[in-house]
Amino acid sequence: MWVIKDSMANGAGGIWFLSPSNAADFLPPPGDDPEGDSGADEKKRADLGASPGASPGASRPPSHPLIGDHEYVVQRYSAPAMLYRERKAHVRIYGLVVHELRPGAPPSRAAYLNALGFLHVANVPFKGYESSDHADQQLHVSNCCANSGDKDQFLGEIVVDFLEADRTEGDILQGAWGQLNQTFAAYAASVLPFTDVSLPPKASPDSSVPPVTLFDYCGVDVIVTRCPATGRTNVDFLEINAPPSQDTATGLPRAEAVHDNSVGGILTGFVLPALSPSAHPDYKTWHKCLAPHDPPPGPLPPPPAAGYTPLNLNKSTSVNRLKFGMFRKRVSRKPPLFSPGYVASRARSLFAYFRDPPSPREIFAENAGGSQVPAPVADLVAASLSRRWRDGIGAETKAAARESLKNLLGAYEPSHCAVFGANASCLLSLLAEKLGGLLSSGHNVVVSSSNHEANVKPWRALGAAFKWWDVSSCKSAASPPVDENTKILVLPHCSNVLGCLYDVRAAAAAARAVSPDCIVVVDGVTAAPHRFADFDSLGVDFYVVSMHKFFGPHLGGLVGREAAMKRLQGEGEGEEVNYRIWERGTVNFEACAGTTGVYDYFAKLASFSSSSDKAAAAAVDGTDKKAVKRLMEEAYYNVELAEAAAVLPLLNKIRYQHQESMKLVTHPDDREAFLERRRLPIVSFVHRTVPSDRIVELLKERGIIARAGYFLSEDCLDSWARREGAVEFQGAVRISLCHYNTEEEVGVVLRALDEIDKL
Repeated sequence: MWVIKDSMANGAGGIWFLSPSNAADFLPPPGDDPEGDSGADEKKRADLGASPGASPGASRPPSHPLIGDHEYVVQRYSAPAMLYRERKAHVRIYGLVVHELRPGAPPSRAAYLNALGFLHVANVPFKGYESSDHADQQLHVSNCCANSGDKDQFLGEIVVDFLEADRTEGDILQGAWGQLNQTFAAYAASVLPFTDVSLPPKASPDSSVPPVTLFDYCGVDVIVTRCPATGRTNVDFLEINAPPSQDTATGLPRAEAVHDNSVGGILTGFVLPALSPSAHPDYKTWHKCLAPHDPPPGPLPPPPAAGYTPLNLNKSTSVNRLKFGMFRKRVSRKPPLFSPGYVASRARSLFAYFRDPPSPREIFAENAGGSQVPAPVADLVAASLSRRWRDGIGAETKAAARESLKNLLGAYEPSHCAVFGANASCLLSLLAEKLGGLLSSGHNVVVSSSNHEANVKPWRALGAAFKWWDVSSCKSAASPPVDENTKILVLPHCSNVLGCLYDVRAAAAAARAVSPDCIVVVDGVTAAPHRFADFDSLGVDFYVVSMHKFFGPHLGGLVGREAAMKRLQGEGEGEEVNYRIWERGTVNFEACAGTTGVYDYFAKLASFSSSSDKAAAAAVDGTDKKAVKRLMEEAYYNVELAEAAAVLPLLNKIRYQHQESMKLVTHPDDREAFLERRRLPIVSFVHRTVPSDRIVELLKERGIIARAGYFLSEDCLDSWARREGAVEFQGAVRISLCHYNTEEEVGVVLRALDEIDKL
C-alpha cells in the first residue's frame, strides 16, 4: 500500500491510502499531463481495472481527489505499525541544525536533538492489515490535528522523555534514543546542500563582520519499531517540518510546556551566550547528536548494538542534490511560492496609486486614516457616475451593496440587516439616539475607554446613564463592568491607536451573562480592514464600519440583528425593518457601488491562494453563504499573513532597539496579543525628546506619510498616559500599515527611525 499526502494540509486532511482496489481513481485522464504519454496512461488505467479515460486534453473530472496546483508527496506505507494502546502512533521529535559562520573560515555545523517530544496517536484501535478499510483516517492517521475532533476518543498529547524511556524496561521507545540521534544526524548531513549559508564574500578574518549563528529548527515525525527476532530498533522516517508547525499543540499545558522548553533551550543555550559572554549556556533538554564518526558527547547513550549500519552520508547527499535539482527545475515552471511578499505584490498591482505613484519614494503609512482604493472599487464608482437612474440602477446598486456589506462582515443570517449613512460617526450617533429611548431610571450604558470619540460623545450625552470603563489591558477588554442595570455595552473591536484586537465575543457573552437583554454596539472601523468580523459568531447586535478606511469610498456601513433593529422602531414605523428611518435622505449610490467593489476586491485577495475557481465563482455570486464565508476567511488569512510580516520588525525596532528613547503606545500585554494573532499593524509611539509632530515631519522628508496627534481618541490616550505616568504627553506618532505595505517599505521606515533617533 502507498500513501499520498497533500504537502499543504499538514496531516489535517489531504491524506489518501492507495491499494490495488482504488489506485486507478488517482490517475489523471489521458492527456491531462502535457509531458506524459497518453497511450501509456491508458494502459496503466486498464491494468488497474479502470474504465477508459476521456479524450486527450480533457480536464481532471470534478470528482478527482487531487487539486491541480498543489504539491503532493507519495511514499510507501510504513509497516509494521507502531502501536500504543492498540492504536497506531508515531513519534514527534525536535531537531536543530546549527550553522556557525565566522569571517574567513568554512561554516561549522552541528546537529542537536531534544530529549522531549510527543507520541501522536490515532483515535481508534488499529484493525490490522487484514482490514479492507484503507481509506479510514481514524485507523491509519496518527497526526493529532487530523483525529482530535472526537474528544471521547482523543488520547491527547502524550509527552515523551526519550532518555527516560530509553532506560525503562519494556517501554515501546526503549533503545530508540541512540537510533534517533543517528537518524537525525544523517538527515542533517544529507540536506546540507540545500541549507548552504555563508557570510558575504568580502568578509575576511580581519573584517568587522561578526560571527553569525543560524538555526534550522525541525519537527520530525518517525515510526519506531523493534524487530522481535533480533531486538534491533528501527526508525522509519515519515516527514519533516522546518520550522515545526505549532498549530498541532492543541493548547494543552503539557504540550505547550514542551514547546516552551524547546525554544527556551535555543535562547538560553545559543542566543543569550552569543549576546552576553558572561551568560552560561543552558541547553535545557537539547543534546548534540551522535554522528557516526563522533564520540558520545557526555549524556548521550552509547551507539546502538553491533550490526547497525549507519547511512552513507556521501551517497545521501548526492542523491538529495540530484532530487533537489530535478524538483527546482519542475517548480520553476509553476507560479511564485505563496508568501507575504507575494500577497503585497499582487495586491499592489490592483491599485492605481501603486502603479503610478505620485513619487517613486513615497511610502503610505497612514492607512488607519483612510486606505488607498483598488481598481474594482474605482471602476464601479466611475460606472455608477456615468449613468444615473434612481428607481432602477440606484435601487439595484443599493440592494447589491447591502449584500456585499453583509458578506464582508460575515452577517450571513437572512434576518440580518445592513444600512448606510454618511459616515460611521453619523450611524453611531443614530444608534445612541434610538437606544437612549430604551433607558429608564437606574439603567446605565457601559462605554469602553478605548473607543474613538465618535463612539463616546453620543453615549455621554445620555447623561447620568453613562458608565465609564477604563480598559487597562487587551485581556481586560473581555470583562466589561456590567451589572443587572446595564442595558447597552459600547466598545471597539480595536482601538485606532493602541492596535490590539479585543475579544468582542467574550465581552458580549460576559455582558449577557449578567444582563441578558443588554444591547452590544461595536465600532469595527479600525478592525475591519485587517480581520474578518464574522458578525454571525460575535454575539453582538450592531457592528459599524467606515468604508473609506476599508479600501472603499466615503460611506458608513452598519450591520445589525433584525430583532434589535425592530426594538428601536417607534410606533407606526412598521413591523418589518424600516430602512427609511435608518437611512435619512438619499443614500450615496456611487458609494454603494464602491462598497460592492470592496467585496470584489476581497474576492481577488482570496484568489491569490485559492485553488478552486468554481468555489470562488460561487462566492462572488454571493448566494452560497458557506462559499462566501470560506472566501472571506481565505482573503483575511492572506491579509494577516502579509501584515504580520510587515508589522513585527517595526514593533521589535521600537520595543528593543530604541527602548531607551521610544515607547510604544499600546497595552501592557501587547506581546501576548501578537502571539495570539490579536496585534494589528497599527503602531503608535512617543519619543522621549523629539515631539511627535516633528517626527512626522522628518518622516515626510524621507517620503514616509504618517500622522501624529490624538486621532480623535483623546480619552483613550489620556488613560494610557496616566497609567504610564507620561505627564507631558502631547500626542503620539502613528504608523498604520496594511497588507499592501511591503517588507522593503518597512525597512525604509526602520532606517528612518534610526536616523531620527540620532538627531
